[in-house]
Amino acid sequence: MARLRRSASEGFTLIEVMIALAVIAIAMGAIVAVSSQFTRTADYLRQKTFASWVAENAYAQIADHDPWPSIGQQHGRQKMAGQEWRWTADVSGTPDADLRRIDIHVSPADSPKGRVATLTGFLGRHALVPSPSSQQPQSHAP
Repeated sequence: MARLRRSASEGFTLIEVMIALAVIAIAMGAIVAVSSQFTRTADYLRQKTFASWVAENAYAQIADHDPWPSIGQQHGRQKMAGQEWRWTADVSGTPDADLRRIDIHVSPADSPKGRVATLTGFLGRHALVPSPSSQQPQSHAP
């Protein structure tokens, strides 16, 4: 059986090592870019979620405070998740006289032009219908 002998001249050349390091550097750069994009996307989704909750709270506040809001703009601020948010509600009429459209725009308080979320809702005028308990029974005389 023949024995394999290694000579001192065997091994990787400088070019092979440089190519391997270049491939590793490119791969590491791609990994860093992907993780950075993931972090930005996660932060954007977090901000969008909180802003959506602020918009829903603003809509509920408007509907609860005034069942038939006047046409125009309303403004407010709310703290959510340790951050101050600013919302603007544009109340407008619709072709149906008993329906109001409410567009709520939410942005961070320190950046009012940077809208993060928008919510559109409709609020109808409720007809007052007497409840059965409020009607007095009628007596029938014989």
